[in-house]
Amino acid sequence: MRVEFTNDIKSEALEGLCVKKLNKLEKFFKGGEPTVYVTFSIENREHSVSLLTNYNSFELKAKGKSDDMYKSIDIAVENLKQQITKNKFDKKEKRAVKEF
Repeated sequence: MRVEFTNDIKSEALEGLCVKKLNKLEKFFKGGEPTVYVTFSIENREHSVSLLTNYNSFELKAKGKSDDMYKSIDIAVENLKQQITKNKFDKKEKRAVKEF
């Protein structure tokens, strides 16, 4: 999994934690190496993290906001995980054979 950071707010600890959390989602991405774009921002004492990636030709966006950047990373990664599992479940449901 490739992770690219797209702004000036950089910290070794933030980048390391973000990569660690996103690598746990790698099991959902089968058949390729996805690229996740991560954007950190601070607005009016509110820390936000935005994640953008492609999954099965869908563009997934997840955002996390809180008073702490580390909490924001957790929220954004959890939102991305929920989107991936929901999308995966919907695809399986459509392909399932219905009873007669």
